[in-house]
Amino acid sequence: TSFCCLSGTRCGNMLRHPCSEGPHNRAEVLLSTSERTVNSSNIIINNNRKQSHFQETKKNRSSTGKMLEQEVCNESDVSEGQMKQVEFGSGKILLSKYNGQISAVSGKCTHYGAPLITGAYKDGKVRCPWHGACFNAVTGDIEDFPGLDSLHKYEVAIKNGKVIVKGSENTLKDFRCIKPMEDSCATKEIFLIIGGGGAAITCAETLRQQGFTGKIIMATSENHVPYDRPKLSKMLNAEPSKLYLRTPEFLKEKNIEVLYGKKAMKVDLQDKTVVFEDGTSQKYTKLFTATGGSPKLLNVPGSELGGVLYLRTPDDANQIDKLCPEKEIVILGTGFISMELAAYFSSKCKSVTVIGSGRTKYPFEKLLGDRIGKMYYNQHTSKGVKLIMDSPVKELVGENGKVAGVVLSNGQTIKADVVLVGIGVTPSTKYFNGAGVQMNSLGYVIVDKYLCASSDVYCGGDIVSFPYHYGDNEMINIGHWQLASNHGRCAAMNMLGKETPCVTVPFFWTQQYGKSLRYAGYAGGYDEILYEGNVEELTFAAYYFRKGKFVAIACINMGAKASEMALLIQDNQLPSMEDMKAKITSKE
Repeated sequence: TSFCCLSGTRCGNMLRHPCSEGPHNRAEVLLSTSERTVNSSNIIINNNRKQSHFQETKKNRSSTGKMLEQEVCNESDVSEGQMKQVEFGSGKILLSKYNGQISAVSGKCTHYGAPLITGAYKDGKVRCPWHGACFNAVTGDIEDFPGLDSLHKYEVAIKNGKVIVKGSENTLKDFRCIKPMEDSCATKEIFLIIGGGGAAITCAETLRQQGFTGKIIMATSENHVPYDRPKLSKMLNAEPSKLYLRTPEFLKEKNIEVLYGKKAMKVDLQDKTVVFEDGTSQKYTKLFTATGGSPKLLNVPGSELGGVLYLRTPDDANQIDKLCPEKEIVILGTGFISMELAAYFSSKCKSVTVIGSGRTKYPFEKLLGDRIGKMYYNQHTSKGVKLIMDSPVKELVGENGKVAGVVLSNGQTIKADVVLVGIGVTPSTKYFNGAGVQMNSLGYVIVDKYLCASSDVYCGGDIVSFPYHYGDNEMINIGHWQLASNHGRCAAMNMLGKETPCVTVPFFWTQQYGKSLRYAGYAGGYDEILYEGNVEELTFAAYYFRKGKFVAIACINMGAKASEMALLIQDNQLPSMEDMKAKITSKE
């Protein structure tokens, strides 16, 4: 799933990302022998430097090794507006035809390796069927997240009605294409990034991809480089280094400095300084903060007992995985991470009990509707998980300083060796208190469509309330991994003075008991749901409408349906409720 905390909200985690603006061949841009100023800002992109390392980095774009030239199919086999997977060398690549031109790119999504041929295609763009990452099928560029890398692009020629493809054999093994990045920090600008998640790493890499030659400093409160946070609830025993999005060596090579254990405490907008908890401070030219959410702490008697745990970091995950097996565990909260953990431990623990807040009858009921909520309720109970939705926790009781039980509001006591708390998150924005940055009553930073919160200050991910482009610019907060990555790239472009509004289709996923639910769009305030398929049999699509307008989809076992609908939202080609009803009825 796309969540970072054991909570009902997703942290920094739910993706049209305007990733394809400007020249697609950044090699041409970066190899320019001139200096250029971006718009009216004073940020200089200095390309007048030695080219040897860049030329080495450029290999990531086209790769090296043995070159293959192969006839892969007939020209007539590739129809306009369609994709075709073909054998190339020892692997498979993806062909597509857009505006009469046949293009060839890598065949696997650079996020988790999903076969793109099973994804959704429209107007030269392909979306991954698993998690919605969007790629330009002509250039290979990643245009929407998750994932950091683009697809390899292959040369295509048509000879005597045959499609001939040319490319490096190495790209078949390493299908991820790292965009060329500047590695110099010769100029004196300092772009400071506070945070160590998806938004932070995407911001830093985008700055280097765009040729920024100033200093980039990423200050994280953790002791790790940015890692794949959605995996925390699925791979609790994973070594932290196995989750890293980039290695420390990679970041060092790109002159992206990482400061560990740095929790921001105060931002001085006038002095352009960030003060950290350890008393140190850092100046900046421009600032991007993406500090995510902090787990809400349980506030009942006994909360301080040993064995009461929260999930936020890889170290937390490792501790939980070590302590929970063969124990009687109680999970407080019915959000996605809580329910994923219930699924994870259902076969590993003596007992698993999930305690709700008393406000809903089923998990996910408010977000997905009661029918899907009931399906999840039944799925968990069939696996031996006990759910108590109508009686919230009153207190924790312990023995010898360790938790031993959970007392509910109805007086019932549930035995517990370990208690996992997932009752929500709060935005980590206290460092802005008194700084002059506008925040709403919940502590979210209010930003404009360029993610700007104040002069030279940009914010993104879980901590912001931003105007949703596809929702008439309604101010919303969404804590999704995909969205955080989009915000990181958008902020980087605007820090460089390249006005780039935040335009993205939110996309998230959750996996429980081997079944993945995928969700695209934003359905806050929906008033009607149309169902296709059978919810109870876990093969369905739920279409969400608000005031007659399609706003989101949630589906299981429906192929690339979520990605298909994301492409329609992206192009503002929304189906009417009447059309959807007719389509569903005709299928039945």
